[in-house]
Amino acid sequence: MPPESLPTCSAPRRSAHISRVGWGGRSTPGQTKDAIGCLYRLSLLSLDTDQPARAVRVHALVQRVTRESLSTADLATTAGVAGEAILEVWPDRGAELSTSLRSNANALLDHARALLWTSNARRLLLLVGDDLVDQHLDAGPYFQGLLDEAVRHVGADHPDTLAIRDRLASCHAEAGEFDRAVTQGKHLLAWRLQLLGDEHVDTLTARHNVARWHTKAGHPNEALAELEELVPAQTKVFGSADRRTLKTRLERAITRSEAGDPATAITELERLLADQIELFGPEHGILFYARAYLIHVRTKAEQYVLATAEFEQLIADRMQIQAPCERIIPTLEYSYTTRYEKQGQASGWNIQRMELMIDVVGLPYRSSYRYLLGEIRCYPRKCRIPHRVCDQGTHGFTG
Repeated sequence: MPPESLPTCSAPRRSAHISRVGWGGRSTPGQTKDAIGCLYRLSLLSLDTDQPARAVRVHALVQRVTRESLSTADLATTAGVAGEAILEVWPDRGAELSTSLRSNANALLDHARALLWTSNARRLLLLVGDDLVDQHLDAGPYFQGLLDEAVRHVGADHPDTLAIRDRLASCHAEAGEFDRAVTQGKHLLAWRLQLLGDEHVDTLTARHNVARWHTKAGHPNEALAELEELVPAQTKVFGSADRRTLKTRLERAITRSEAGDPATAITELERLLADQIELFGPEHGILFYARAYLIHVRTKAEQYVLATAEFEQLIADRMQIQAPCERIIPTLEYSYTTRYEKQGQASGWNIQRMELMIDVVGLPYRSSYRYLLGEIRCYPRKCRIPHRVCDQGTHGFTG
């Protein structure tokens, strides 16, 4: 094979290592290419330039002989160089090359995993786990084993160990194992508090994650306790007008409602909504979720009159800015209106329109709104006295 057909080596770190063990000075890409050509002519590797992702392949027997001929120090150095070379070109490559690099990384971990902990290439250990997540595979067992190794090699308080613990907790949460996610998240939060303090961004993120996982695990009181700590800290670090702070205030109110205190939650949501209007104006999209959740909590607190009025206004406002509604509603309006007018229930269109909006607009807590509509159907519009959904079926407004 002529030298000009050989693939060009990519990683500078690799060339530097070849220079140290070979020519004594830094090698050029041409010299590295010549070295590959010599190995090819000696049948110590195979070349296939038609497959760029697997252009250079070395037989397993040659790899084994090479490893066994190296001293422990040289093997550690070589493993580190190989790991850094993989890091330089992966994952910023196409899918075909990523498959090849994934195989190289796994082979390196199989033979020199422990040696990577003492090199700058230990980030490859995290990258392999992240790649499992990107492939939608169960990375939990991998990160659990990696966490045990990290504690043993670099200590429980090392930044890499904390990063691994964070990924492990996220894997548990992704798998629906929220109690296990909470356990790992609380360990991480404790270390963040000890090493970084309660106002560091990483600490705030860890606390927020613990609160979310508590909520998912069905522990609203524990989640509320974390959010009560988080809101003042975020306010101090980010400011009261920051969207992260506003979002956490919203989550705190909803969690308080789930914990059995809807009255206080309503007060918090009303204050949040007033602050958002002052900051962003009455027509900003960020208000949509606070208004929607306020209706949800009012329904839970049986404040049907206010919930109904706010629901109707929210739908009307949302229709003005939601493009799908503008295309769908006019098509259906004639059909619904005609049908209900013939039945003497023209007001029934209002109910059908609301039910349609729940789906088209994309309201959160849809079951709460459908329950609210059941309440609307079963009390007269004039007196606004709510009753439970009747057993006789549904009917439109009276009056």
